[in-house]
Amino acid sequence: MTTGMEDLDDLWLRLSVAKNSLLIFDYEGTLTGPSVGTSVPEPLPWVTERIESILTGGSKVGIIANHSVDEVTEVLRFAWEVDLWGLHGSELRKQEETILQFVLSTEIKAGFKHAIDRIKIAGWQSHLIRKHGVLIISWIGLPRLEASKMQESVPKLLKPVLRNEEFVLVEHTNKYELTIRNLDKSSAVASMILDSDRDAVIAYFGDDESDIDAFRMLNGTGDSFLVNPKKLRTPADHHLTSSDELSIFLEKWNSVIHGIF
Repeated sequence: MTTGMEDLDDLWLRLSVAKNSLLIFDYEGTLTGPSVGTSVPEPLPWVTERIESILTGGSKVGIIANHSVDEVTEVLRFAWEVDLWGLHGSELRKQEETILQFVLSTEIKAGFKHAIDRIKIAGWQSHLIRKHGVLIISWIGLPRLEASKMQESVPKLLKPVLRNEEFVLVEHTNKYELTIRNLDKSSAVASMILDSDRDAVIAYFGDDESDIDAFRMLNGTGDSFLVNPKKLRTPADHHLTSSDELSIFLEKWNSVIHGIF
């Protein structure tokens, strides 16, 4: 894994002669600051200008968010110009099109209902947020002892649900998310790669371990970038140590696709 803007000359050369290019971003934590609460975070101050300029240069852009497509659209000025995946990849809106929600099987729906029932029995129904393809269990606002109890208890409560390997429970700073394994960032990345030109230059950016499978999808087909001050153990090809470095990277990408070296 390379660090910072080092050893990217080959990428810039390939991009300078490419007819097609694609940038894919994890949204929360990569294009935003840390999430606070359950509301959708605003993009970092430089994001809109950088992405809009890149779009005018001909690169395609895909964004994968934990929040819904509608929620992210409210905070992204360029949302209608990109392929926007919401709820971890369980819904998609391509440029200027209507939202497509992927069909959940009867077994998956039953699994979500089972999970909700078990959380309700524990008395935490007011801390549940149900969306298409994801169940959020948040301890925001709880006293410290109660929050600690929830963190410890939820994986045990959902153990019967997790026996179905199609479900995965992911812990975040202030919540758990029960999601579907085959509707995730990696499947969204795979779909965008398949829709791209065979010779397109592709790059993916994520900020933590939840991007590991997405990083793997780029193996042999593009470049993957971890954007995090810490050098986490991931299969990413490159390590950008801050959002400032990501901004500099995108400025360079924009210059190359506009023919400015």
